[in-house]
Amino acid sequence: MSFDIFLMCFRHGKPALFKREIFEEIFLPYCDHPEAYRDEPEYTTVSFPDGSGGVIYCSSDTERTLEMRVVDGDSHNEKKRIVAESKEEERGMSHMMFNHCGGDAFFQAMYTLADRTNSMINWPNVPAIFVFPSEEARKHVMDGIIEEGDRVLIVRSGAEIIDAIASS
Repeated sequence: MSFDIFLMCFRHGKPALFKREIFEEIFLPYCDHPEAYRDEPEYTTVSFPDGSGGVIYCSSDTERTLEMRVVDGDSHNEKKRIVAESKEEERGMSHMMFNHCGGDAFFQAMYTLADRTNSMINWPNVPAIFVFPSEEARKHVMDGIIEEGDRVLIVRSGAEIIDAIASS
């Protein structure tokens, strides 16, 4: 597919980081150029044995995510918790973009990443569509992201992501 698909992580209604190691465990075995990824971890291409694959743009903006997570109304303890959590996840990621992607194994890997990181998946569509691996993940989304009339789906596999794309 040649449109952009986004994966974003939220916790407690704010952008959140997840460990880059989770992404690497799922996708790095299929990375076309692992040496290049290690030099420039913001971009990679993957190819799976079933012929599926895609291009992945990875976030590495932990400072920007921290700025978005700490807001003026937060208590001192909440700010301390957010800063401590971010320090633990220094190599963290908050979001990524997939494009020129397709295939069963690729979308199963995307689902696995969303499931393990409690992240949301979405793509350009009217009405907007938001896909979650669980209701728990959906509860953490920032206010204002999902609007009335948007489609919200809970999926349990990569195949269900493919079905959601096909029906959008």
